[in-house]
Amino acid sequence: MGNAALDGITVYKDGDTYHYIVRFHDIKIGTLTDGIKRFWVNGTEYPVTSTGGAMNQVQTHFTSNEKLTNIPVSVFMYQQWKALCRVLVKRCNS
Repeated sequence: MGNAALDGITVYKDGDTYHYIVRFHDIKIGTLTDGIKRFWVNGTEYPVTSTGGAMNQVQTHFTSNEKLTNIPVSVFMYQQWKALCRVLVKRCNS
């Protein structure tokens, strides 16, 4: 789901530190519209803030001492979580 919401990535170096700014926009999943609410890199959560851009664009910023080519990230989308809970409850009550 995060890939579909990805709006762009900016990478720049300041001194010995690489800065990564990742932007996301809302996506539509069936009849639901949702966006990235929480974001983690290697298990560390970084704040997600609104940019005021189109489609409820948000961004997150993290840094690294080395240039990263593969970054393990996790995202949280509330509507996706809610839909999954409904499916699990239905299955448990069947």
